[in-house]
Amino acid sequence: MNLAPKNDNRLADTTVSAIGLVLSFGGYSDAGTKTRNDDALAARLPENQQESQYKGAVACIADGISVSERSHIASQMSVTQFISDYYATPEAWSVDVSASRVLKALNDWLCAQSRHNQASAMVTTFSACILKSHTFHIFHIGDSAIYRCRGDEIRVLTRDHNLNVMNKAAVLTAALGMDPRLNVDYSKISASVGDIMILLTDGVSSVLEEKDFARLLATKPKTAQELDDVSKIICELAVSRGSEDNVSCGLLYVAELPSENIDEAHRRVQALQIPPVMKVGHKLDGFEVKKILHTGTRSHIYAVSDTMNGPDNGPNNGKEYVLKVPSLNFADDPVYLEGFIREQWVGRRLAHKNIMHIYAPREESAFLYHICEPVQGQTLRDWMIDHPKPSVVEVREILENIIPALRAMHRMGMVHRDIKPENIMITHKGDVKIIDFGTVQVAGMDEIASAISEDGVVGSVQYSAPEYILGNAATPNSDLFALGCIHYEMLCGRRPYADMNGRMKSFSDWTYMHANAVRTDIPLWIDAALEKACAPNPAHRYSTLSEFLADFTRPGSAARRRQSDTSLLERNPLAFWKGLSGVLFLIIIILLALLTRNGT
Repeated sequence: MNLAPKNDNRLADTTVSAIGLVLSFGGYSDAGTKTRNDDALAARLPENQQESQYKGAVACIADGISVSERSHIASQMSVTQFISDYYATPEAWSVDVSASRVLKALNDWLCAQSRHNQASAMVTTFSACILKSHTFHIFHIGDSAIYRCRGDEIRVLTRDHNLNVMNKAAVLTAALGMDPRLNVDYSKISASVGDIMILLTDGVSSVLEEKDFARLLATKPKTAQELDDVSKIICELAVSRGSEDNVSCGLLYVAELPSENIDEAHRRVQALQIPPVMKVGHKLDGFEVKKILHTGTRSHIYAVSDTMNGPDNGPNNGKEYVLKVPSLNFADDPVYLEGFIREQWVGRRLAHKNIMHIYAPREESAFLYHICEPVQGQTLRDWMIDHPKPSVVEVREILENIIPALRAMHRMGMVHRDIKPENIMITHKGDVKIIDFGTVQVAGMDEIASAISEDGVVGSVQYSAPEYILGNAATPNSDLFALGCIHYEMLCGRRPYADMNGRMKSFSDWTYMHANAVRTDIPLWIDAALEKACAPNPAHRYSTLSEFLADFTRPGSAARRRQSDTSLLERNPLAFWKGLSGVLFLIIIILLALLTRNGT
């Protein structure tokens, strides 16, 4: 719900509970001594579990620059549009990425309006507080302000973007709509039950002090009505202290934060039953097993036919699918089960021709399983067995198909973390598809507190990036490392590092074996591209997948750097030895000449 100042200057009473997150919001805004109110204040509290978990609650405040006739429109639009667009961003995105992209788009639009009509420029300050899980995310530009009240302590969380010039009124140096080069302050602080976040425009913050807020909040307002009342008192006090500007105050009270102990977490992931091992002809929720594709210690995979009419964009009567079921061996493993559940979440949100799609399960199903797009073909591992010495062109064609899929995942705030030949399929038509998302790291999910945590490296250590093995978080650059290792192995029949057993202590423990030392027909520039992609230190790798592909297509920066760093003996042994032989021959001739002269 979007909340904006009403005619009586107060905000609608708002108290929301969304699966563990209980919040109240109240506020007040008034023109003060001016004839028009250029301030805007809005909030949206989560209405369901999904919003609470992936987006959280948002409160924001803005102050339009009053020299413009459209300043009130700029401020009002900034708060309402920010909230609307923030909740429309993908759930996989982190708060930082979501809010930053929304603010950039909003700033671009406001700047464009100002260019068309300088006399009515749309410029406004903007400050937002987003509470997701147990963390406050603060976004700020201009001279509005956000404070936190915790117990008796009042702490300012923002800094004014203004400048005092020759003892005159402060000049605003940054705001939305002022400059296309947006620079927003961003910070994070932990949240606690009982916290009150205070959002103010400068008509209040410039005349009141922290001790004033501490005194007025000593009553510990909790309900929306109480927060409304205190907000009004704060604004009226600012006016009585001589404020000559609009006055606005918003208060967000944290009554409860989502929490989950380990027993609750286990019950959550074990809420759905793991189906028993099935045979051909068995049915599960209307899916009939036609063929057993794989059975192992971790999962069972079946080719199935849908015998029921499914939902829109989901399984449909008579269509063929692949059904993946977790093994009963992991019924008591919450980390594995959470990964299995996350795999479905990820697969349903990725729509790319080179990524296997996962469909929504039957509504009200009591079982844990995936319904997947059927992919006919062989794994890249099997392809490598059938093609022990492929050409660079063949390997490049596969790389050209994998990179767009990984790029699509990275743009969604996801890192695969288990890119290996077994998780890449080559279809009968030659298309490439990435499968298995059980280890995918999702930025938006990582911000959610959970009692279930991963213990060590997930995925295959043989292709895991060194920084991940050494205990750091995986990044898109980690997937690039795995991709480089795979393409090295496709060409050379072995991995670039002899021993990747997970016991490494530093980047120096990884020693690269040059590809052209294993296979002499590999061009030097291809080896240079592979070496850079597989660099143990992520700072020495390509910064983007596209750079790797470009250097794998034609000699690029890596080859030029290799050329300058490589000795003549490594670059051209024949020329080196010919040159050395020539020098030695000249030395011998000179020595003979000297001996002959001395002898005579």
